[in-house]
Amino acid sequence: VKVNNLGYICSNLDIHDPQSNRYFEIDLLIISQFGIYVIELKHWTGNIHVKPNMWLANGFLRPDPHKGNNHKAKLIRGLCTRKFPYFKWPYVESIVTLTHPDAVVTGSSLPNTSDNNPTFDSINHFIDYLKRQKRDKEATLSSAECKNIVNFIKSLHVPGRPRDVQF
Repeated sequence: VKVNNLGYICSNLDIHDPQSNRYFEIDLLIISQFGIYVIELKHWTGNIHVKPNMWLANGFLRPDPHKGNNHKAKLIRGLCTRKFPYFKWPYVESIVTLTHPDAVVTGSSLPNTSDNNPTFDSINHFIDYLKRQKRDKEATLSSAECKNIVNFIKSLHVPGRPRDVQF
């Protein structure tokens, strides 16, 4: 599915990492001509303070979601570059987006950020960020190459077995 001419979207993926023999769940993956974005969606509510390493959510410390999401971004880049070594690869980036409309978020990124691994306080700010990326970055992938990556990623998606299997 193509999103507002910003790229192709894949959602709710379970990707196997052959090195660790573990599966990683990716909430949202956007493959565009100017970048690949691994998005972790958090539907947390209340007061959230985004800080390096540990976040403060409603008075409780939580690990920075980018820690796990960065690994997912590296996994996607590694799998794709082995499959398509001849592509000119854009940056593969971890993004965390808070989705609850009632959350009060401090320390999040603005859509015009140039920081790596940004955290946005809304889907709208994330989309504005993608629009800015499209405007400011050089396209390194063709539309056909993006579609090849999407098809490859979808072929890697291995959903879990149904829990109600009976013998």
